[in-house]
Amino acid sequence: MGAVSVSVHNKEIAFNAIKKLTDAGMTQVNVHWVLYKQNYEETFKLIDDLTSDERTKKLNALVLLAYKPKGRNKGNFESIKDPSMYAKLVDYAKSKKLNIGMDSCSGPVVFKATKDEDYDYITQVVTPCESTLESSYINVEGDFFPCSFTEGEKGWETGISVIEAEKFSDVWYNDRVVEFRNKLLATSKNCNCKFSKLCRHCPTFEVTTCHK
Repeated sequence: MGAVSVSVHNKEIAFNAIKKLTDAGMTQVNVHWVLYKQNYEETFKLIDDLTSDERTKKLNALVLLAYKPKGRNKGNFESIKDPSMYAKLVDYAKSKKLNIGMDSCSGPVVFKATKDEDYDYITQVVTPCESTLESSYINVEGDFFPCSFTEGEKGWETGISVIEAEKFSDVWYNDRVVEFRNKLLATSKNCNCKFSKLCRHCPTFEVTTCHK
């Protein structure tokens, strides 16, 4: 296998799984962790655990996923929108020699949090939202959505059937898809920071505030 992500809901089960996978020779085993305000302090403890437990010594990285107000826990948690909070996490992981990764939804806040880092490096390793630009989501029914989180949201209560389309370009250039794409590309046009030309903010969920 190329890579495996492990979610830590139960430390013992997760850490044992990481050891089994790395003992089998896998080098791309990552922990995926949904980050939000309410588990911010817990994340530091997770970093401590991942860098001190013998079972996780061959872990590749901790990947931080931006919380989106979606599903069962909608409204119960808050996204991390403060770049200084994110920077503290990144710096702490660095001090522990733990690799950090992130999802595209985190792109804008990561740019801000790492503003003092080498520009060329950061813009190579951080990719903000690329939905309808480089990627999309198709559910088990064959319905297209910009990403998995947009399914059922305003404007995307229903998807676009890939099965019924004569060719995929009919979907890729569908009016709804073009509208989403143009909205996404325009999200940073009024921003004024060194990342503005590369940055894109989620047009569906409020996961960052720097564009305001």
